[in-house]
Amino acid sequence: MIESLLFLLVGCTSGSLPSTYSATTSLTTAASPTPSPSSTIMAVKIIFQNNTSSGSFPTSPNGTAPGAGNGLQAETLFAPDGSTVIATGGPSGSNWPNWIASIELGVSGSANTAATNADCARFAGNGEASAATCNFAGVRAACGAPSGWYRVSEADCNLGSGSPTAGSGSDSDGIYVRVTLNRGSAYLARNENILAVLEYSATALNPASQNPTSCFGASGLNPETCADFVWRAYLKTASSASVSSFFLLIPPTFSSVLSASGTSAIQTSGTTLATRQFILPLSSDQSLTVLQISRTTSLLGNASNSANLTSYCTLSGAFPANSPLCAGIILYGLTLYRI
Repeated sequence: MIESLLFLLVGCTSGSLPSTYSATTSLTTAASPTPSPSSTIMAVKIIFQNNTSSGSFPTSPNGTAPGAGNGLQAETLFAPDGSTVIATGGPSGSNWPNWIASIELGVSGSANTAATNADCARFAGNGEASAATCNFAGVRAACGAPSGWYRVSEADCNLGSGSPTAGSGSDSDGIYVRVTLNRGSAYLARNENILAVLEYSATALNPASQNPTSCFGASGLNPETCADFVWRAYLKTASSASVSSFFLLIPPTFSSVLSASGTSAIQTSGTTLATRQFILPLSSDQSLTVLQISRTTSLLGNASNSANLTSYCTLSGAFPANSPLCAGIILYGLTLYRI
């Protein structure tokens, strides 16, 4: 019910992915900020790139352990248009906005007991974007992420060694984005909310279900039973809190490798840039402090999907597949506006 109501507040757009990523300037006027008692920084952009001069994150280790505070910490924040650095040094930096306690990212690898495969969820390496590792209607095509951008490759997550455990929005999730806010009156006014704008590319192996009833259970919408993979957003009072999701990010995806008839078309699958907007209703509850966006489940590793996943999203079954634009997601930016 909550997700249905929030859908009315959500903006969902798509367009061609530019060769050099930048945010749409019009986004800076999407909100009308209310002056707050402390920080003069009213909006920030997190750029999911592991270069602290052009992105928000440092070089990542071989996985991040589950648990609050253990993720890869953002160190650089940008203005909403993505062109200007407005804060450096992480939460301890002198110009860091005091209403943001931390921003962290789950990276797979040996240190991440919830996602041990290092090629599942990480920043793309050099050459991944141009490697022709995918099979679209018998034509080899590039389906990797641009160098340095955070991507989740479902072929590696599901078929490589060490599939991730199912996420639930808790602090034990392995693949996630977590933003923790300072809610004291010196940081955010009691009547302030946050408008979140997430920019990403995502594609599925299979098209949307032709029988939508398979996506519903006794408790309502349950895309974990029918979608290739699922990402959800959670708004919580603490990182350790267990709550129901308040926003469904994926599905939908805006492209798929296979058509409804089960055949592959020659296509640029996953190259569409999508934008999802949603409001964090902080003013309704002063104890809400944590936004977490988590990958919860995937059906691509089961018997009915694994053969197609291997055929279309790997180079003759070789791993790492590095194919998020065949099945998976690339995160580009998350902008937070105080409103």
